Amino acid sequence: ALRATIDTMQPSGYTNLTIGARFGFAALTPAGTGPLGGGVAFGTPDVDKYMILLTDGDNTMDRAGGGSGAIDTRTKAMCDDIKSRSSRTDARGRPIPDVKIFTVRVIEGNRTLLRNCATDASMYKEVTDASQIDAVFKDIMREITRLQLTM
Repeated sequence: ALRATIDTMQPSGYTNLTIGARFGFAALTPAGTGPLGGGVAFGTPDVDKYMILLTDGDNTMDRAGGGSGAIDTRTKAMCDDIKSRSSRTDARGRPIPDVKIFTVRVIEGNRTLLRNCATDASMYKEVTDASQIDAVFKDIMREITRLQLTM
């Protein structure tokens, strides 16, 4: 069903990654803080939250008519804000991000912006052909679900 829906999608406007990042973050927040709020509280033990920010283009224009440079600055600020939030620490006292961000560039888009938006460089993915999207999502799922043992 997802593939059928994606196959029917057609470009109809502009790209604004800031709105996508803000909406994705809102979907992961506890009740009352966004249009899709209702996620468990940040800092809940044994709960990790992930956001996948996927784009097939550069930021082009925002509602106020600003160009890509202005939007890129806002996108960077939004990503930095999400990545800076931490409600808990690991066993070594290092902060654990409330939301870990994967970014996926599909054919076009600002590589540097997307790489820097990801929680770390390994969480940035690049797709040069739309047929590779399935493999990238499987790779992301493997990374999210891998078992980590520490001593």
